[in-house]
Amino acid sequence: MNYCEKLLERLLELSKSDSSYCAGNAVVCISSLSEACQSDFAPYYEIIFKEFLPVLVKQPPKEFLKFKGQLIESICICSVCVGMDVFRPYSKSLIEALLVIQKTHLGDETDPQRKYLLAAWQRLCLIMEKEFAQYLPDVMPELFKMASLKPSLKVSETGEDILQFLSEVRTSSGVKGVSVTTDELEEKNIGIHMLCVIIDELEELYAPYVEDTSSLFLSLLTFSYNASIRNTVADSLPTLLKAVKATEKNSEVVMTYAQSYIQGLFEAMRLESDTDCMHHQVSGIKR
Repeated sequence: MNYCEKLLERLLELSKSDSSYCAGNAVVCISSLSEACQSDFAPYYEIIFKEFLPVLVKQPPKEFLKFKGQLIESICICSVCVGMDVFRPYSKSLIEALLVIQKTHLGDETDPQRKYLLAAWQRLCLIMEKEFAQYLPDVMPELFKMASLKPSLKVSETGEDILQFLSEVRTSSGVKGVSVTTDELEEKNIGIHMLCVIIDELEELYAPYVEDTSSLFLSLLTFSYNASIRNTVADSLPTLLKAVKATEKNSEVVMTYAQSYIQGLFEAMRLESDTDCMHHQVSGIKR
């Protein structure tokens, strides 16, 4: 642990560098150091927290946006490594800082902080479990916004939407068989996956958001542009149903949700051309 203390001291110095590249790599190294030490990193967590938190709440210049994202990632990784008992006294301050970033510091869709922030919510939800539920009213609007994102790709001088063009592309069998990956689609998929993590961890505490999430996920079962998104929502519907069953006393309401999920999965299977997606859809019905 003597090595850890010496390394940490030097890395903290480098994290204050005027070079965003140097500072970012120093922060990444601190993350790796905490992962190597795990719970033994606890004596140094307060030092990290006091150094990083003031930087988190400041609006950085454009060239330091990625560094800010790496800083978010590092403090969350350190929090996971030391465990909830050590992290609990600091959790409120960190989440409040992240909410400030989410509400006031994020730029357009190209802002690198977005993906780091989504990953941060996921890590914090996993470590805090049901204690994370109290922050859902503030966290959920942005997650729904990202998961509901309607991406478009403009190409050529005419500004034609390539996703509209690809919707007409068909395989030789006449069935659509296109999967597109872009930054916007990746962000959408991360947002959907984050919703799945929250549902899985919070179960009955997720009940206030079941209706909106059901509508979103059912609409994405046939999202033709990206197979990964179709797989994610097909896998998540059984977990969403568990959240309904945990809070809903009326069995008819539970049955209505179950029937809509099964009907949606069957309809998606009828239109699906990707065998891996079909496997996820069948698995969703089985569960």
